Amino acid sequence: MSSFTSRSTAVHELRVTGQVIAGLPVQPYAPDQWTVVFADLGHDLIVLRTLPTPDPRSQAAADQFAVLNAQDLSSYEVTAPSAEAAECRAREYFAAERIGVAPWSATGLVALPGAPIPEQGGPTALRIATQAFAARGLTPYHDDDAGNTWMVIGPDKFFPGEGVAHGVLYLYNPHSNQGEEEITVDRAPLSSDVWRVSVVDGAGREQSVLDRAVDQLTSCVDAITTWVTAERAAPSPAPQPSVVSDVERALEGLPADWQRAARRVID
Repeated sequence: MSSFTSRSTAVHELRVTGQVIAGLPVQPYAPDQWTVVFADLGHDLIVLRTLPTPDPRSQAAADQFAVLNAQDLSSYEVTAPSAEAAECRAREYFAAERIGVAPWSATGLVALPGAPIPEQGGPTALRIATQAFAARGLTPYHDDDAGNTWMVIGPDKFFPGEGVAHGVLYLYNPHSNQGEEEITVDRAPLSSDVWRVSVVDGAGREQSVLDRAVDQLTSCVDAITTWVTAERAAPSPAPQPSVVSDVERALEGLPADWQRAARRVID
């Protein structure tokens, strides 16, 4: 049974928002530039409309940004031959970027209005993992050495300093285009890559944990999240009694020359 009565529901709000976006003035400045407007749910998106991108210096562009920002909406700036192709590209890029994001996460990053995406290719490994860890309240940091790059993930949103247990994640390929093994987070994943996970304890000891195919990022993120969470919750080791202080107490009351002789032995 159908009803024509307006109700304040989520669907009704989306419909009204879509009508507002449809009423925005458009002043396209290039035939292949499109703005794909969507509601960012973290793990998925709801495309509301695809509009010709206005000149970024125009009032129309400022109005568009103001409306989307006020409504907590996102948009991608896409180069494509048509609106349909632009929407398809936006969905493809979003799906690749959010592969490790758990559905309906309470935390996470959302795309800002006017975020540009490349005409071809996917997001970098670092960008993909950043989205996945943000949905779990963690922040990966880029690190590098000798041409290799990787992510380090500590128990909070800060770069893990010395003595802080953390996880390490990167793409590993035994045969890069130079014929050598590759350790990187600076490019999009390839089907021949694997995600490699290791963990480092507070004493700096590193242990390899697992390798997973590029479509199994979630298990890697979950493994690191479990590790750093357990390390954060672990109680600090109890202070050990000082042997020197025990000896000092034993020397009390002895003649001064005896004490000096004993301390020379201790030192």
